[in-house]
Formats: sequence, structure tokens, C-alpha cells
Amino acid sequence: MDILMLPHDISTAVTTLKRLRGQVGEHKEAAAQLIFALAFMILGAGITWFFAPSSSKLVDASSGALLAVAAGALAYAAILIGFVVNLMLFSGKIESAGDYSPEELELVVDRIRYLLYSQMVTLFAAIGLSAMTLLMSLLLAAGEWGLGARVVLAATGGFALLCIVRTAVLPLQIYELHEASFLSLLLQSRKAARDRHKRRSIEEE
Repeated sequence: MDILMLPHDISTAVTTLKRLRGQVGEHKEAAAQLIFALAFMILGAGITWFFAPSSSKLVDASSGALLAVAAGALAYAAILIGFVVNLMLFSGKIESAGDYSPEELELVVDRIRYLLYSQMVTLFAAIGLSAMTLLMSLLLAAGEWGLGARVVLAATGGFALLCIVRTAVLPLQIYELHEASFLSLLLQSRKAARDRHKRRSIEEE
């Protein structure tokens, strides 16, 4: 039976996510990513809760600044989403796969799978930041500021800190992808050198 009679694309996405979690979960990667994300979200939420306005009067006085921060957070999340989606498209490509031995290719595929899972977590964090920022903006526009609004603001801060931390990791992931390309070039060069040496040996004979 299909998953809760969901549309095919949604059920396929859920199945793919479960399979990916199972594959990276073999080395406890999924649990590590979850603990890492929760730790920074709790830290960010705590900092935001501490500095958040505690009364509607304070919110009214600083609503313009809060909305400006919300606009900046939305812009940042949108840029991050677009960048990570493009990065994921390129991360899954393996250049000159035929130059790798089966053992080397298996290691490369496993590493790329972990990179894609990490980038997926970053993407979900950016989507969460967008959702919380939009909800917070609606609450500010409606003039609602109570416990629920402070919780939403704290959640926004949690997603924001997580996005910042994960953005700092992206350059290293990009370098790792380029390093795989460098390895592929070296393998091609060595193979070409062996072929030239083999041809010369045959000609000399």
C-alpha cells in the first residue's frame, strides 16, 4: 500500500530519504548530523530567546528593525537554497568513473553520498529558516506578540545559527569535490603514461 496514499512524487521522495538515511546510517552519520543540528539550533534559540523583546511595547518600538532583520534572513535563506541545490546537482557527478578501480569507486560513491546528505541537511535548515522567518513576519504584521511569537522567534534564531554554521562548511565540501576531480585527472595522466610506455615497448620489440 502506498504511503498514506500520497502522490507518487511525494511517496518516492519519502522512500528515497529513508533509503539514504539507511545508507549513511551504517556509519552513524544520520545520528551525528541530527545531534549536530539540534545542538546548534538549541544554542541559537537560547541566544535569541535571551535577547528577544519580552513585551508588545518593546516589539512595537523595534518592529521596523525586526522586519528589516526578517527581510535579510529571507534573502540569505533564498540565496543559500539556490546555491545548495546547484551544488547538489554537481556533487553527484563522478568524472571519468572508468579510471577508478571498483574499490576506489566504492569509496568515492560513499563519500559523495555523505556530502549529498550533509548538503540536504543544509537545504532543510535554509527552508526551515525561511518558514520561521515568514511566520514571524506575519505575527509582527498582525501585532501579535505573546509566548507563541517568542517561541517562533527563538526557532528562527536556531535555524539561522544552524544555517550560518553549515554555510561555513560548504567551502570545504566544494574543495573536497575539486580534490576528487584532481584525483581523476591524476589517474587519467597515469593511465595515459602507461599506455605510451606500453606502445613504445611494443615498437621497440
